[in-house]
Amino acid sequence: MENLACFEITTSCVRLLVGYQLNGQPVTILTKEAPHNFLNADGTIRDMDGLVELLKSFTTISDEAARVKFTIKTACLLYPSVGLNVFINDRNQMTSAADGTISNIDFKNVLNQLQKESAPSGYKILDIVPDSFCLDGRTTVAEPPVGKKAGNIIMRCRTFALPSSIVHGYKNAMERAGFRVEKSAVAAYAYSELLKSPQYKADYPNNYLLVDFGANTTSVSLIGGNAAYGSVLFSRGSEQLTRQIMSKLNITYDEARLLKENYGYDERKISYDPALLSKMRPDGQKDIIKQENINEAIISYFNDYFPLLDNAISSLGRFASGGDVNKLPIIVTGGGSKLNGFENILFPRYQQNNPKLFKGLTLGARDPRFGGLLGLIKTSSVFHGSLQELFQGVVSVARQENKEPESKVKKLFTKRKETPEEDEL
Repeated sequence: MENLACFEITTSCVRLLVGYQLNGQPVTILTKEAPHNFLNADGTIRDMDGLVELLKSFTTISDEAARVKFTIKTACLLYPSVGLNVFINDRNQMTSAADGTISNIDFKNVLNQLQKESAPSGYKILDIVPDSFCLDGRTTVAEPPVGKKAGNIIMRCRTFALPSSIVHGYKNAMERAGFRVEKSAVAAYAYSELLKSPQYKADYPNNYLLVDFGANTTSVSLIGGNAAYGSVLFSRGSEQLTRQIMSKLNITYDEARLLKENYGYDERKISYDPALLSKMRPDGQKDIIKQENINEAIISYFNDYFPLLDNAISSLGRFASGGDVNKLPIIVTGGGSKLNGFENILFPRYQQNNPKLFKGLTLGARDPRFGGLLGLIKTSSVFHGSLQELFQGVVSVARQENKEPESKVKKLFTKRKETPEEDEL
């Protein structure tokens, strides 16, 4: 049971989730979020120095309520699905051992070959993950068949590639802040791994469109057979919704944000219809803002938003080998999906797609904003035979003092201590 420090850098904030995996399920110890404005809408870094200074503030994390304190040195990093390309390769590898016993070196040889192949111009290979292993052309298994015997193995691998500016930029920022990034994953892959877990599998399909409705952008990813195959992005998120309410109702940004967060979209008809905001105009007249006015502003935003979403979904067809991606189920996550009444706008519009709003099942991280980090906990906690795991290992949180056979993690929530436990990650 190893604690992991998982980071996500979005266009609006830096998020941290410290946790571990127990019996196949992510467990959260603590979360932290800090807003910023250091990235461009496309995810590239506009102010590297500002981002580095913000990341440094995450070096030491304490939670007085839980009586815990962490000093973070190593980290897992969740990359956005910006410009994600996934390439499928089948590679045949002869077993290296004389007696035909399969070992990690056999996987390493194949992944090393794939790593040496050039990524498309402007792209960087983030990871290579085997999907299946065929032994001697007869038996196919999903997990690395270490210890089994075969003359040759055919590995089907997915190569994840992201724009070089994203990979190098984010990793550089983390390293300049003093963190060693030893494990990473792209958001679409992390979500696909999370949603195929037993606790989620009953409520979510194997093939779907993952819509991440963020602060300044929306990414749409194609997931087939619980595997990510590609993603597209457009620059529209919940921040633009706030500004639409601000413009339509002629109010300040802070007033618009509070109306969005406190009331959202509510089409219920009630006899008592109070003013939610009233303002005096320079001419002495009073402007009254009611729920119906907020509804109109929100609907006007989504009238522009949904055509962009439709175009993004259609463009994912280039990643699909067959079938109509426009009819796949839709799963929506991200902070924008928390808008009150959002399902009453989304569901009628995409009824044929059987839409669902993602809901985290982990105590302490039920907010959809932490869904990708929960998936990162899973991808970073177990061996899948990926390129990163073979060459780098898994990030772990090692307790530096007070070592005892019994886990301290559970005790943090059952016994209050006079001083916080201090861990080193």
